[in-house]
Amino acid sequence: MAGDDCYYELEINALGTVYEAFFVWQDALVRGSRFERAGFDPLGRNVDVLGGSQDASRWGRHPRGRRYAFLDFDRAGLETAVRVDGTINDPATIDRGWTVELALPWQGLAPLFDGRTLPPAEGETLRCDFSRFEALRVHGRPLAENPAFSLNPHGVYDSHIPESFSVVHFTREPAPGR
Repeated sequence: MAGDDCYYELEINALGTVYEAFFVWQDALVRGSRFERAGFDPLGRNVDVLGGSQDASRWGRHPRGRRYAFLDFDRAGLETAVRVDGTINDPATIDRGWTVELALPWQGLAPLFDGRTLPPAEGETLRCDFSRFEALRVHGRPLAENPAFSLNPHGVYDSHIPESFSVVHFTREPAPGR
Protein backbone atom coordinates (compact mmCIF):
# COMPACT_ATOMS: atom_id res chain seq x y z
CA MET A 1 0.00 0.00 0.00
CA ALA A 2 1.35 3.38 -0.95
CA GLY A 3 0.88 6.65 0.89
CA ASP A 4 2.53 10.00 0.35
CA ASP A 5 6.31 9.65 0.70
CA CYS A 6 6.12 6.04 1.88
CA TYR A 7 4.70 2.57 1.30
CA TYR A 8 4.06 -0.58 3.30
CA GLU A 9 4.94 -4.08 2.13
CA LEU A 10 3.21 -7.19 3.43
CA GLU A 11 4.15 -10.63 2.15
CA ILE A 12 2.64 -13.96 3.15
CA ASN A 13 3.70 -17.30 1.72
CA ALA A 14 1.95 -20.68 1.57
CA LEU A 15 3.66 -21.71 4.82
CA GLY A 16 2.05 -18.75 6.58
CA THR A 17 5.33 -16.85 7.00
CA VAL A 18 4.70 -13.11 7.29
CA TYR A 19 7.17 -10.44 6.14
CA GLU A 20 6.51 -6.75 6.72
CA ALA A 21 8.55 -3.67 5.82
CA PHE A 22 7.83 0.04 5.74
CA PHE A 23 9.61 2.16 3.13
CA VAL A 24 10.17 5.91 3.46
CA TRP A 25 11.80 8.01 0.73
CA GLN A 26 15.03 9.49 2.09
CA ASP A 27 14.06 12.99 0.95
CA ALA A 28 10.92 12.77 3.16
CA LEU A 29 12.72 11.55 6.29
CA VAL A 30 14.01 14.96 7.37
CA ARG A 31 13.89 17.03 10.54
CA GLY A 32 10.40 18.40 11.12
CA SER A 33 8.65 15.86 8.86
CA ARG A 34 5.83 13.60 9.98
CA PHE A 35 8.38 10.79 10.17
CA GLU A 36 10.36 12.53 12.91
CA ARG A 37 8.96 10.30 15.66
CA ALA A 38 9.60 7.00 17.38
CA GLY A 39 9.87 4.14 14.96
CA PHE A 40 11.42 6.05 12.07
CA ASP A 41 14.99 6.54 13.24
CA PRO A 42 17.17 4.75 10.66
CA LEU A 43 20.07 4.62 13.12
CA GLY A 44 18.11 2.81 15.81
CA ARG A 45 16.21 0.24 13.74
CA ASN A 46 16.82 -2.69 11.40
CA VAL A 47 17.05 -0.68 8.16
CA ASP A 48 18.21 -1.33 4.61
CA VAL A 49 18.51 1.19 1.79
CA LEU A 50 16.59 0.41 -1.39
CA GLY A 51 17.77 2.12 -4.54
CA GLY A 52 21.37 1.88 -3.52
CA SER A 53 24.21 0.07 -5.23
CA GLN A 54 22.92 -3.39 -4.24
CA ASP A 55 19.92 -3.20 -6.57
CA ALA A 56 20.89 -0.51 -9.10
CA SER A 57 22.44 -2.88 -11.62
CA ARG A 58 19.47 -5.25 -11.51
CA TRP A 59 16.49 -2.89 -11.63
CA GLY A 60 17.90 0.56 -12.11
CA ARG A 61 17.09 3.42 -9.80
CA HIS A 62 13.76 5.04 -9.11
CA PRO A 63 13.74 8.69 -10.27
CA ARG A 64 12.92 9.85 -6.74
CA GLY A 65 16.04 8.22 -5.31
CA ARG A 66 16.67 6.00 -2.36
CA ARG A 67 14.31 4.81 0.34
CA TYR A 68 14.86 3.51 3.84
CA ALA A 69 13.38 0.05 4.32
CA PHE A 70 12.38 -0.40 7.96
CA LEU A 71 12.57 -4.19 8.15
CA ASP A 72 11.32 -4.51 11.74
CA PHE A 73 8.01 -2.74 11.10
CA ASP A 74 5.50 -5.24 12.53
CA ARG A 75 1.87 -4.17 12.69
CA ALA A 76 0.12 -5.00 15.95
CA GLY A 77 -3.12 -6.90 15.48
CA LEU A 78 -2.31 -8.39 12.07
CA GLU A 79 -4.08 -11.75 11.71
CA THR A 80 -3.43 -14.22 8.89
CA ALA A 81 -4.60 -17.68 7.89
CA VAL A 82 -3.41 -19.86 5.01
CA ARG A 83 -5.11 -22.84 3.37
CA VAL A 84 -3.12 -25.03 0.98
CA ASP A 85 -4.87 -27.32 -1.50
CA GLY A 86 -1.93 -29.54 -2.32
CA THR A 87 1.49 -30.44 -0.94
CA ILE A 88 4.02 -27.69 -0.24
CA ASN A 89 7.48 -28.06 -1.81
CA ASP A 90 6.83 -31.44 -3.41
CA PRO A 91 7.61 -31.20 -7.15
CA ALA A 92 6.24 -34.72 -7.66
CA THR A 93 2.68 -33.49 -7.07
CA ILE A 94 0.54 -30.91 -8.83
CA ASP A 95 -1.03 -28.49 -6.39
CA ARG A 96 -4.44 -26.97 -6.93
CA GLY A 97 -3.55 -23.69 -5.18
CA TRP A 98 -3.52 -21.89 -1.90
CA THR A 99 -5.47 -19.10 -0.26
CA VAL A 100 -4.50 -16.45 2.26
CA GLU A 101 -6.91 -14.48 4.40
CA LEU A 102 -5.88 -11.51 6.50
CA ALA A 103 -7.21 -8.93 8.90
CA LEU A 104 -5.13 -5.77 8.78
CA PRO A 105 -6.00 -3.18 11.45
CA TRP A 106 -6.27 0.24 9.81
CA GLN A 107 -4.94 2.15 12.83
CA GLY A 108 -1.65 0.26 12.56
CA LEU A 109 -1.16 1.92 9.17
CA ALA A 110 -1.69 5.51 10.37
CA PRO A 111 1.90 6.55 9.44
CA LEU A 112 1.12 5.55 5.85
CA PHE A 113 -1.95 7.75 5.52
CA ASP A 114 -0.74 11.02 7.09
CA GLY A 115 -4.03 12.06 8.69
CA ARG A 116 -6.39 10.55 6.11
CA THR A 117 -9.60 8.91 7.26
CA LEU A 118 -9.15 5.37 8.55
CA PRO A 119 -10.63 3.20 7.31
CA PRO A 120 -10.78 5.01 3.97
CA ALA A 121 -14.10 6.77 3.40
CA GLU A 122 -16.56 6.27 0.57
CA GLY A 123 -15.00 7.32 -2.73
CA GLU A 124 -11.40 7.39 -1.49
CA THR A 125 -8.67 5.50 -3.30
CA LEU A 126 -5.53 3.69 -2.24
CA ARG A 127 -2.64 2.40 -4.33
CA CYS A 128 -1.94 -1.29 -3.65
CA ASP A 129 0.39 -3.72 -5.36
CA PHE A 130 -0.75 -7.32 -5.63
CA SER A 131 2.21 -9.39 -6.76
CA ARG A 132 3.32 -12.99 -6.60
CA PHE A 133 6.86 -14.24 -6.93
CA GLU A 134 7.73 -17.89 -7.30
CA ALA A 135 11.16 -19.19 -6.35
CA LEU A 136 11.98 -21.81 -8.98
CA ARG A 137 14.92 -24.14 -9.31
CA VAL A 138 16.25 -25.62 -12.54
CA HIS A 139 18.46 -28.69 -12.16
CA GLY A 140 18.67 -27.94 -8.44
CA ARG A 141 19.85 -24.34 -8.89
CA PRO A 142 17.74 -21.25 -8.17
CA LEU A 143 16.92 -19.01 -11.12
CA ALA A 144 18.59 -15.61 -11.15
CA GLU A 145 15.19 -13.92 -11.63
CA ASN A 146 12.08 -15.67 -10.39
CA PRO A 147 8.81 -15.48 -12.29
CA ALA A 148 6.69 -12.60 -11.02
CA PHE A 149 3.04 -11.82 -11.58
CA SER A 150 1.12 -8.69 -10.66
CA LEU A 151 -2.45 -7.51 -10.93
CA ASN A 152 -1.38 -4.78 -13.33
CA PRO A 153 1.78 -4.46 -15.46
CA HIS A 154 4.73 -2.57 -14.02
CA GLY A 155 6.77 -2.54 -17.21
CA VAL A 156 9.92 -3.63 -15.38
CA TYR A 157 10.94 -6.42 -13.03
CA ASP A 158 10.46 -4.33 -9.90
CA SER A 159 7.62 -4.38 -7.38
CA HIS A 160 8.84 -1.20 -5.66
CA ILE A 161 7.31 1.42 -7.95
CA PRO A 162 4.38 2.88 -5.97
CA GLU A 163 3.09 4.99 -8.84
CA SER A 164 2.46 1.79 -10.83
CA PHE A 165 0.45 0.05 -8.08
CA SER A 166 -3.20 -0.75 -8.78
CA VAL A 167 -5.76 1.80 -7.64
CA VAL A 168 -8.30 0.39 -5.18
CA HIS A 169 -11.58 2.34 -4.90
CA PHE A 170 -13.46 2.21 -1.59
CA THR A 171 -17.24 2.05 -1.80
CA ARG A 172 -20.19 0.38 -0.19
CA GLU A 173 -21.79 -0.12 -3.62
CA PRO A 174 -21.78 -3.69 -4.95
CA ALA A 175 -19.50 -4.45 -7.88
CA PRO A 176 -21.20 -4.36 -11.30
CA GLY A 177 -22.99 -7.62 -12.08
CA ARG A 178 -23.34 -8.65 -8.42
